[in-house]
Amino acid sequence: MTAPSVLVFDGFERVGVQSTILEVFREGLSRLPKGISAIVTSRGRPPPVFSRERASNLIGFIGWKDLGLTLEETEGIARLHAGKKMSVEAVRYLQHKSDGWVAGLVLLLTKTETENVEPQSLSHHAPEEIFDYFARELYDRLGARMRGFLTRTAFCPTFSVKMAQQLTGRRNAARILTTMNRLHYFTEMYPDPDAGFRYHSLFREFLLSRGKREFPRAELSRIRGAASAVLEESGQVEDASALHRENKDWEGLVRMIQDHAPTLFAQGRGQTLRVWLEYLPRGTFESSPWCVYWMGICRLPINPEESRVLFEKAFHRFREQRDIPGAFLAWSGVVDAILYGFENFHPLDLWYSNLNTLLEECGGFPSAEIAKRVTCTMIEALSFRGPPSFDAAPWAERALGFAQTTPEMPIKIEIYRNLVWYNTVQGAFEKAEVILHSLNELLKQKDVPPLLRLGAALAEAEYCNKIGLYDRCREVADKALAFADKTGVHLMDYLLLCETTLSLLNQGDLAAGKQTLRRMGARLGKEKPWEAAFYHYLRAWKALSRREEKLASFHSAECLRLCEGVGSHYTLHKAHILEAFVRQEFQDTEGAKQHLEKARRIPGHENNPHSRFTRLLTEAYFLLLERQDAAALGKLREGMQIGRRYGFFALFLWRPGLLEKLATRALAEGIEVDYVKELIRRRNLLPDGPILEADNWPWPVKVYMFGRFGIVLEGKKIPVSRKAQHVPVRMLKALIAMGGRDVSEERLGGVLWPDADGDQAHHSFATTLRRLRKLLGCEKALVFSDGHLTLSNRHCWVDVWVFERFLGKFERAREEGKREAVEAHCAQLIEKAIALYQGPFLPGDAFCSCIESHRERLRSKFLRCVESAGCHLENGGQWGTALVCYQKGLEVDDLAEGLYRRLMVCHRQLGQVAEALAVYHRCRRKLSAVLQMNPSPETEAVFRSLRTA
Repeated sequence: MTAPSVLVFDGFERVGVQSTILEVFREGLSRLPKGISAIVTSRGRPPPVFSRERASNLIGFIGWKDLGLTLEETEGIARLHAGKKMSVEAVRYLQHKSDGWVAGLVLLLTKTETENVEPQSLSHHAPEEIFDYFARELYDRLGARMRGFLTRTAFCPTFSVKMAQQLTGRRNAARILTTMNRLHYFTEMYPDPDAGFRYHSLFREFLLSRGKREFPRAELSRIRGAASAVLEESGQVEDASALHRENKDWEGLVRMIQDHAPTLFAQGRGQTLRVWLEYLPRGTFESSPWCVYWMGICRLPINPEESRVLFEKAFHRFREQRDIPGAFLAWSGVVDAILYGFENFHPLDLWYSNLNTLLEECGGFPSAEIAKRVTCTMIEALSFRGPPSFDAAPWAERALGFAQTTPEMPIKIEIYRNLVWYNTVQGAFEKAEVILHSLNELLKQKDVPPLLRLGAALAEAEYCNKIGLYDRCREVADKALAFADKTGVHLMDYLLLCETTLSLLNQGDLAAGKQTLRRMGARLGKEKPWEAAFYHYLRAWKALSRREEKLASFHSAECLRLCEGVGSHYTLHKAHILEAFVRQEFQDTEGAKQHLEKARRIPGHENNPHSRFTRLLTEAYFLLLERQDAAALGKLREGMQIGRRYGFFALFLWRPGLLEKLATRALAEGIEVDYVKELIRRRNLLPDGPILEADNWPWPVKVYMFGRFGIVLEGKKIPVSRKAQHVPVRMLKALIAMGGRDVSEERLGGVLWPDADGDQAHHSFATTLRRLRKLLGCEKALVFSDGHLTLSNRHCWVDVWVFERFLGKFERAREEGKREAVEAHCAQLIEKAIALYQGPFLPGDAFCSCIESHRERLRSKFLRCVESAGCHLENGGQWGTALVCYQKGLEVDDLAEGLYRRLMVCHRQLGQVAEALAVYHRCRRKLSAVLQMNPSPETEAVFRSLRTA
């Protein structure tokens, strides 16, 4: 031989380890000329005689890990063999089938080429070439006992030594298997002793085919039965069930279903269970109520109506067989199917009755596990439709106890979810929040069944909508919808979209709400009646917000019709409230009252605090619209008391303007002031119209200009003396001095940056406006549009504005005459105006002429108003009240000579001459000291009249 060359020695395992040829062979290899190498193939490792060469790295070792084909290598060989690229599915099949064995891969490829079939079709074709290989290379060389060992153990995909001993009776099973592994006879050994061994998939197919050929039918059936028992004992239940099916041992498969179905379902392996059930012959399936029950469980997420039929069939069969646990579980299944079906909740009444019958017959639940399952279902059912005059509290307490103590995660999560729903419907939001926290902790686990996770998300989204956490609601719903897309479980999609739309409409975002409504409308006709009712509910509210009478009436009527048909007390209550709003909006006052009364009479809602809260506030709103103030205030007071007691801050869907009107009136009447303020803050409510005079409204921004400058944000005074705030504060002062509304950018810029050119002034204006917005902490407080700036009177309270509103109201009230009520009202208005006027407008500020002119205008207006009010009181003979009015005016401006004069007249009319003279002398001293002036002739005339008196 000439270099370079390679010598190949195949089948070296046939040379015994004690053979004398080994030494000769070793010596020969050591004398190979340079450039010539040798490759020795063997099923076993190199004999000990080569230990020195291995230690010196003169011999390399290539094992199965190096020789086994990867997926990429399989794809490459397949492409070369076929002359074209194979599909990903075909390559994956070849890799799985050959298990990295190159000879097996080549034989499989040859088979596909010869028979012109896809590789995946080989499972239906006997790969005789591979079987011939196994027979020739290994099987035919073995004795009968060894062949029997292999064929019996092949019935187990994986098996331990113990399992092999049980199947074959061979005590030396461990030695046999380890030897086969060591000699690479298609036997893989796992590190885990419980898993043990497995045959190469092609070799196992060969052994199974030989077993079927060599064993009599009865023996073959016995071996399968024994293997099934061994596999089931070791936990390989799917492989055990396959042997039962192959053996047509339907009784054995039914027993396995009954034994393992709860565990399989708890592990999220419902698909496996369904496959087992579908293999059963119809007669066998129908005769076992447990099989019917478990098929109902499997079909529940996919087809609730079909599962309900199965559960009902199982329930009656269990009753016939007096299987009490089965009957209770089937009852739970029926009710779950009714709830998940969203078709019709009226049948719940019958099943509540059936449950009572069962409990009476059995004297209670047969076990704690059964009680847990039934209680879980019952709590969910009560959220939709409860029996009349039914006390649900004991069920809720029992459910919470089970949730807190049970170790099983699926039922624990399900109970917590149902309790969130139940407490949300009942208006027990604090309880719902605590339970929701526990639920979300459990949902952090990764193996939660998809339907449970989605149901929990729906419960949280609804809770968030009920308490006004609208952003959080959409975040929860969006994540759940993305999860549904990922898992393919879309049972909750429509209701999650409902919650998203509801949150948008509650926040007044009609544009975004329109988009989600369109998505819901695309499925109209496909969804269940209960889901369709929500769609019409939302469409009606949207139409109502836009005063679209025909559209609102149509969708409200459809919602009510569907809710009456479905029979959910929860949604029927809301449908009647909706219809009442539609009737009231379009002048059917009597119809609105009738629907409110119908809502009140719905079972379970007459004493539901949140339902009462909703109805009372709705009634109060309607009565205020009808100007029935006395009746409205009674309803408003009762509703706000409930809201404060239970911490309610949202209805299911607010009518735009409803809360604003109610909150405004409640504050004006002093009804639950602290609670109403918190309600306003949480809901970001704006006043019902320009109500700047409502000093107790929790304004986001309050600005004081009389006697001092100050800014109060959310009830807290903020410092405004920092250098960085100087220019933004000046902008605010100038804006208010110029009227606060529609002040042009040019006018403000001329005051604040008189020397800046156009571009520079615009840049300074934009920067300062941004800083002022940041200072006020309320984006909507300042509105800049078309080059004009406005300070919003719905977000900001300014003492100057309120002062002027009081004076305006006073002037209008004076024109109404001298009625006693009017006189009292005038006095109240002046008292409030005087209380606001704490001194000159922005004293000490003179950076623009408009401030000084506004200051003088307000001072004059104030003094004229005080004089005018006093004269009005004098004309009514109320000298004492007029006297107090003038005194308060002088407290603000002690240089107002006209007020001194009128004060002297009041004292004179009351017979208080000494007091009148004292007022004159005080006036004279003040005018002389400050203005170096004497009193006017008019004042002197009054003084002379006093002396005469």
